[in-house]
Amino acid sequence: MQTSNWPRWGKTRGMTCIILRRISCPDPDKVNIVNSQTNDLSRGVTLALVSFSLFATKDAVVRFLGGQVPPFMLGFLGCLLCLVMAPLVRGRGERLIHIIQPRRPKLWILRGMIQTVGIIAGIIAFTELPMVEAFSLVFLMPVMISLMSIVFLNEKVTRSTWLTIFVCFVGTLIVLRPGMRELTIGHLAAFVLTICSSSVFVILRHIKHDEHTISHFGAATLLPMVLCGIMIIPDFRLPDLSLWLPIAVYGVFIALGNLTIMFASRYAPANLLGPMQYSQVVWAVGYGVFLFHDPIDAPTVFGLVLIIVAGVWKYTPLAGMLRTSRTPA
Repeated sequence: MQTSNWPRWGKTRGMTCIILRRISCPDPDKVNIVNSQTNDLSRGVTLALVSFSLFATKDAVVRFLGGQVPPFMLGFLGCLLCLVMAPLVRGRGERLIHIIQPRRPKLWILRGMIQTVGIIAGIIAFTELPMVEAFSLVFLMPVMISLMSIVFLNEKVTRSTWLTIFVCFVGTLIVLRPGMRELTIGHLAAFVLTICSSSVFVILRHIKHDEHTISHFGAATLLPMVLCGIMIIPDFRLPDLSLWLPIAVYGVFIALGNLTIMFASRYAPANLLGPMQYSQVVWAVGYGVFLFHDPIDAPTVFGLVLIIVAGVWKYTPLAGMLRTSRTPA
């Protein structure tokens, strides 16, 4: 006697309906979590873009001033204006006194001194060089960080790292074309800025969780302000009244840029925020061409594209796959 398959079909049909219902009407709690995470990532990326636009504009202000304000004076006033936001960067359980009471005083002082050199080098670089040319050297920072991490943090040398270094090096040679054009103190200053920024990043990676948030802020602003202040004493002279507005914009944009990138890091991981720094090239080209009439030729654009592609490459999934394979010594 043949049995009917109807009960089994009815059970299968019921399970299918349940699955379709779950697909069409997913768990509201899970949907809310996913939407919240997506909104946080979007907010973080947006804040990062705003932050880097502020930094690029700050550099354009330096170019606009054209050396009318001595580097140490501009660095001093910029850091002084940044200190206004000290209460906003204080972490939970931290006090303002921690700005000068770090847990790692030697590294705190070292970072502050490197930061000071970087600030002065940045002012000189963006005063002397076209913005695109200066940024082409600043964008070597990921390469410098990789090299310093290998030397000081004993990180592995990977195929991805070597590929990034090689492409960035080629891009830099194309932009600078040594032997075909004169290299100036501005190029040296931009290179020093890159080394200083990379060194600060490596120090932060080493002591990130061992130091107060506000102590990091003190090393980045208070100590450079003091060191720059000491350097301006022998020839102290206040800038002309007509220069105070761009000076104020310079300082305020540094403060706002640091504040927004700090908030951005709370919403999105570094692998999403890192590539956003290359958005500065859009501002550099815009300011350079339309405000300062900087000449930009095809080799410069091509070299800059190589540097940007190499810098963004390290954040791609393929680069992550290559990191698992260590190159032989």
